[in-house]
Amino acid sequence: MTLSVYSAFAIVIGRRNVGEGDKILTLYTKQFGKKRVIAKGVRKISSRRAPHLELFSEGKITLHRGKSLDIVTDAESVCLYGNMSTTLEQVAMLYFVAEVIDKMTPENDPHEEVYYLLSHTLRAITEMKKETAQVFLTDFCDRLLGILGFREMQFRSRDFRFAVASIESVVERNLRTVKLLERSGII
Repeated sequence: MTLSVYSAFAIVIGRRNVGEGDKILTLYTKQFGKKRVIAKGVRKISSRRAPHLELFSEGKITLHRGKSLDIVTDAESVCLYGNMSTTLEQVAMLYFVAEVIDKMTPENDPHEEVYYLLSHTLRAITEMKKETAQVFLTDFCDRLLGILGFREMQFRSRDFRFAVASIESVVERNLRTVKLLERSGII
């Protein structure tokens, strides 16, 4: 028998508006891997959970098992990486990292290492300079591919374009945020 209410440490990597006041969130959790959940009433002005469920926020989320999607019942943020990013380059990197994690990981497949890599990467981006972004994002891609078993951990890409091509070959589609990185001048 499984508990109907459970908690998880999670990072919000995606969101989509549904109906009048709800959002479907894509979370990457430490305990359960990637999960899609619904946050009811979070778009209403009076919602107390809304600030804790912003894109790129990390915190403790309490969920109730639903029929198709689990429902967010409580949220407490630890860090709001999106609010800490002040430049277009940093925001572009945050979206790139979120898209890569979302595309590369299946739902309900826990990888604690991926959670820690994501958390460390988001924190580092908020303090990063544009000059080191390509090398940093290349290292992120290489480490993620290694953790997920798509290549050996010690393998390093020769440049950022090669790392992106490796990820695109695994997910079998182009990454949309690469164009955002180009527009922001990172690549």
